[in-house]
Amino acid sequence: MAAVNMELAGQVASAAGLEPDDAALVRELMTVWREHRASNLEREDYYLGHVSVKDLGIAMPASLAKKINPRVDWPRKAVHALADRSIFNGYTCADERTSKALRAICESNQLERLYRKNLIGELKHCCGFWTVTDGGGYPVISAYPATAAAALWDDARKAIRAGLVVAESKKMPGDTERVPTVVHLLTDDSLVVLTRDGGSWVAEYREHSMGRCLMEPMAHGATLERPFGTSRISRSVMSITDDAIRQRARMEVAAEAATLPQTWLLGTYKKMLNDGNKYDASMGAVNEITKDPDGDKPTVWQSAQLQMAPLTEYLRQLACQMSAVTNVPVSFFGVSNDNPSSSDAIAASLEPL
Repeated sequence: MAAVNMELAGQVASAAGLEPDDAALVRELMTVWREHRASNLEREDYYLGHVSVKDLGIAMPASLAKKINPRVDWPRKAVHALADRSIFNGYTCADERTSKALRAICESNQLERLYRKNLIGELKHCCGFWTVTDGGGYPVISAYPATAAAALWDDARKAIRAGLVVAESKKMPGDTERVPTVVHLLTDDSLVVLTRDGGSWVAEYREHSMGRCLMEPMAHGATLERPFGTSRISRSVMSITDDAIRQRARMEVAAEAATLPQTWLLGTYKKMLNDGNKYDASMGAVNEITKDPDGDKPTVWQSAQLQMAPLTEYLRQLACQMSAVTNVPVSFFGVSNDNPSSSDAIAASLEPL
């Protein structure tokens, strides 16, 4: 995939009509997009619950782990628990004429719904991006996730110096997966539309007089070192999720093993196997053990039935760890307390969010 992206970066940067300085920007931005794409797609898999069991090869055979393949949606819950508390509430403006124009722009772009979509992308990947383009006389506001956008930050101006978004992707003839077909390069003075025409790319310049890049980040937890923020699906969240998925697999195996009692017949005659049906002794209503030809009878020993409590307790501990990392109440992860919480306790647990 990295090799494909490097080849794609070269193709886009060599688009016909693209200025040399802008070609260098395209290469730099495509490099940023390529470097972060793998980690962004990994977090997308955790959000969607597409992560399989990472078996340690100790508690269960690898073949059994693949058959069970449980899922845990805790990363999704970590994202939505905060997203549900952020709502686009509108704007304030003293000028009625300007306020009317803003309302029209918001309604035509369905900004309230678009905000919700971009917010989820921000919390998943650390950052979502807004762009403004000319829609033939009216502004078009678009949102892009980090999986389809990249930007260069200018510390001096505290703003984006240049940005790139994958505006359209298609599965072209000869391709095995969807590839970018329309890419937008946003600079201080123009929007460069890069379009794939067969096997080559063509650049079209659309200049503007805004004097700034028409791209804004919506970052979660931005810092001076990380101006584009950090993801809610952190390394700790992914690690705890891996542990929880593995514990779910162990619990499935344990539940199957606990279904039938572990009964052992020591010193049996070989004909006691009942034609190889090992479940006869455990499923029969009345069981009888006879003596063998030598007059000896087997010894019956039954092991203690497996207890599920230690397994569920460990899953509870993992949920508590997830709660500590994400500031999401532990009850959101399917772990309930024995005693019902008071209204004050519930409000206090939600305070960090």
